[in-house]
Amino acid sequence: MRGGTQVRIALSLASLLILILACDLPDLSASDDELDPAATMTKQALETEVAYAKESAQPGDQGTSSPTANPQAYAVQVSVSVDTTCRSGPGEAYENLGMLLVSDTAEVIARSEDGMFFYIQFPHAPPDNCWIWAQYAQVEGELREVAVYTPPPPPVATITPTVETGLMVQGYVRLEDGTGVAGVTICRSFASYAGEPVATTDAEGYFQAEFSYIPGDEMITVWAYDEGYIFDPESHFWRHYFGYELATRDFIAESSPTGPSMPDCR
Repeated sequence: MRGGTQVRIALSLASLLILILACDLPDLSASDDELDPAATMTKQALETEVAYAKESAQPGDQGTSSPTANPQAYAVQVSVSVDTTCRSGPGEAYENLGMLLVSDTAEVIARSEDGMFFYIQFPHAPPDNCWIWAQYAQVEGELREVAVYTPPPPPVATITPTVETGLMVQGYVRLEDGTGVAGVTICRSFASYAGEPVATTDAEGYFQAEFSYIPGDEMITVWAYDEGYIFDPESHFWRHYFGYELATRDFIAESSPTGPSMPDCR
C-alpha cells in the first residue's frame, strides 16, 4: 500500500509541473498577425481599403475605374505656324469669322471626317467656336480621341445680277422760251471713236438714250444735231468712270441760217 501511495503522489507532481510549464508556452492557436504587431496593422489597413472600395463601387463597375481628373489636363490643343482663317465651317465656302494667330493656342473640340479641318474653341470670341484648316496646325494631345463632327452645308450664295458698265443719257432740247424742239438727233462719242446717234427728241423735246456699253474709264462727248439750229452748249464733255451711269444733259436750241456747229453723226 505504501508503494501505491508514492506512485500517486509522483503522478500528481508531474501533472502539476506540466500545468505550470503550459502557462508559459505561447498560444499555438493564435495567428502570426497577432504575434507580429506590424503585420496586424498592415492587415487592418488592407481590410479598411477593401471595405471602402466596396462601398464606393457603382452598379456595373467591373473593379476598374478611370481617374477623375481635370478634363483640361487631357484636352487636345492646337497652334498654327501661319496665321490661319477661322470659318463657320470646314472650307472656303463658309463665312470667315476671324483669324487664329501664330501666338494663339486653342482647344480642339472636334475634327472633320477627313481630318483636314479642326473645330476649335476660338480664343478671341466671338465667335465661340469655328473651323481652321489643318495644313499649318501643330497638335498636342491624342487627336484620335477627338470626336468627328459634320456641320451643316454652307449657305447657298445669292448671286446679284450686275449691270454691265456703261451709260444712259437723257434730257431736253428746248427753245429759250421753254418750248420743246422735236426731231433733234442726240449724238455720243467716247475716246477716239466716231460719234453715233443714240436718241431723237420727241414732241416735248425729251430724249433718252438706250443703255450703251462704255469700256472702262473714258472721256464722253454728247451733242445735239439739227440742220436748222445751233445749241448751247455745243456739247457736254465729261469723264465716265467704271460702272453704270445715268447722265442728264439739256440743250438750248437757237435758229441758225448757217447751220449747226457740230458734225452730223447719222
